Amino acid sequence: MRYNNSFILSICGEAKMKVQFCEKCNEVKTGKFCSDCGGQLTDKMIDVKEEQIFSELRQESEDCGYLLDEVGSSYENGSGGNVIDDIKKFSKKYPDLIFELNTTWDKGFDDPPSRDFFKNGKRQKTRTKVVFEDYDESKLK
Repeated sequence: MRYNNSFILSICGEAKMKVQFCEKCNEVKTGKFCSDCGGQLTDKMIDVKEEQIFSELRQESEDCGYLLDEVGSSYENGSGGNVIDDIKKFSKKYPDLIFELNTTWDKGFDDPPSRDFFKNGKRQKTRTKVVFEDYDESKLK
């Protein structure tokens, strides 16, 4: 049996990472000294791009790698059996970010769409709420 669940993942917030930086060459380097100019490297905080975060997640999670594309949209439909657990675990790597996962479940199960939030290894589960408007005679056609 094939499932047709689809997922969209978005990231809220900014992530930074510490890197070794050469002030003279104005480049990110590795080690304690610059391999080009010999100058001592300093610690510098740089922004981590969303594409890099999605790429890391896709490499670490087989389900996310199969179901999500480079910007977090549904690449393929599938069961997504481990997607929620994998994103929850992955969110620990970026504890200041909020990951928002919107899921459209297979129509065969009649589950409404859902939205989950993940932050630092924790999950907030939300569900769709259907609200009907009151009767309004002016809307009759």
